[in-house]
Amino acid sequence: MASGVAIWRLDEISDVGFQILGNSVASVVVTRLVDVPLSLSDAELSTQFTKEVGPGTVTGITNMSGSGVRFDFSDLDPSTGTIVGNNFPVSAFANGAWKDYGNGFAGPYDFSAYACYKLAFTNVGTDSVSIALAMNTGWTVAPWGTPQTDTFWQSSWTTLAPGETKVVKLDFWSADVANALDDPNAAWQYPDWTSNVIVRRLDEVAT
Repeated sequence: MASGVAIWRLDEISDVGFQILGNSVASVVVTRLVDVPLSLSDAELSTQFTKEVGPGTVTGITNMSGSGVRFDFSDLDPSTGTIVGNNFPVSAFANGAWKDYGNGFAGPYDFSAYACYKLAFTNVGTDSVSIALAMNTGWTVAPWGTPQTDTFWQSSWTTLAPGETKVVKLDFWSADVANALDDPNAAWQYPDWTSNVIVRRLDEVAT
């Protein structure tokens, strides 16, 4: 039997299941996993995305007719990313995902049930751009941030030509990580920009 082969004829499935090998008696629990994406609303993007870090400047945020928010930039750098985001834990706009940052514990919802963070981007400018989704986790204020566990997670970069639309995904099971060497859990400590790492502390999303 060959391995590493793409499955073809997915439109002709007649049976689907799984196989198991073992020594006589066995029991397994089968759990259906759902790829639930976190996808922010127009209200979240247009009113809450006020944090800006990097060489570039956001010169305008416009809520478009229908679904979509336009961001205009100046002074972008081809090698250093400009981060735009929420300087406070994502609010109830984000499909109910919410945190009570001031009290130091997860509110009635957190990000643990989500498998990825997705946004669709359309390049309405005249030059190509590269996009990466970013997320910050871990407490940074005492007493919950002692020791500080602030960690930065990022997707791979996706290039958009003028007029092109793509969905960009930060996979919570396979992300790039930075600032994780101070995590009190030694198993979660990684050198900066280690790839294919599981996103930790999803109940502590800070940005």
